[in-house]
Amino acid sequence: AAGSSTFVLGCGAPLGPCVGLADAMRISADTAEHWLPKGPDLPGTRWFFAKDQTNLPSARNMVRNTFARMPMHGSLWINDPDCLILRDEVPLQE
Repeated sequence: AAGSSTFVLGCGAPLGPCVGLADAMRISADTAEHWLPKGPDLPGTRWFFAKDQTNLPSARNMVRNTFARMPMHGSLWINDPDCLILRDEVPLQE
């Protein structure tokens, strides 16, 4: 109903139901400047961030999702990894 000249980009949508409906899909986790997920160091929240959270923003989670969903590009839709990070320098540990 959007029209033939409309380009539909799915973002935050479940992947499966969007097959055949979206022209492009956001396919990666939210990115961050740190490699592993970090959470706030607040009382009452430490239990949630004690485990490795693969759904939280981090460069590692973004890279993992982008590579895992590469086969979808061109066959289901255009992949939108949404993963550009620019900065002046990168610490050695990263």
